[in-house]
Amino acid sequence: MKPALKAVQLLWVNLIMDTFAALALATDPPTEKILDRPPQGKGPLITTTMWKQITGQNIYKITVIFVLYFAGGDILGYDLSNPDKQLELDTVIFNSFVWMQIFNIFNNRRLDNKLNIFEGVFKNFFFIGIVIMIIGLQVLIVIVGGRAFQIKPGGIDGTQWAISIITGFICIPWAVLIRYFPDEWFAAIARVVGKPVVIVYRWLRTGASKLKAVLTFSRKKNEQPDAEVGAAPAIVVVGDDSSTSENRK
Repeated sequence: MKPALKAVQLLWVNLIMDTFAALALATDPPTEKILDRPPQGKGPLITTTMWKQITGQNIYKITVIFVLYFAGGDILGYDLSNPDKQLELDTVIFNSFVWMQIFNIFNNRRLDNKLNIFEGVFKNFFFIGIVIMIIGLQVLIVIVGGRAFQIKPGGIDGTQWAISIITGFICIPWAVLIRYFPDEWFAAIARVVGKPVVIVYRWLRTGASKLKAVLTFSRKKNEQPDAEVGAAPAIVVVGDDSSTSENRK
């Protein structure tokens, strides 16, 4: 089974998510309403609300990619035995995934459960410029990046562009539904689902610690005989001044 995204496509997605999106969000200035927020005590860096958004968005993205990958040919009426049609479907999958990342940048502007993700967006020209740059580069890649990105040469048609952009735009209303989902319910579900993962993680961590201790003890035991077999230190005998003068006579 071939991967849904090629290596070069993944590099471009990582560049969007790890560099461009990070710069766009890092330059986003705080609003005056942040003064109304109560002070936060010492707690986890990633809150329950943030975990809820991360998990919910990933569920949607994985669902879209799986549907297009496994059933896209039947849904769009493509004969996947034709290499050109298979390349078209691969291009739609890649383009849809990138557009989901683009629209999700706006969702990430808010770390709470409030709905206005566009608040103060026009005050940050860096954010607007970076988003426009990402969109321009993605359009350019789809049109002229066929060989390098292993997608359809010459770009895709209007219907395929519409599929890509609509599946990406749905990330915004989907985020609204995620924000309406109570944090307490998500935390309860996460505790039940994540408990087996935590148990396995602790078991692996304990086993790794014991293995490290055994290896360290064996290494020290092997180094000890080598130190005992080393050359004996030289013994220097120094006589007193009177014995030295008698010997000279």
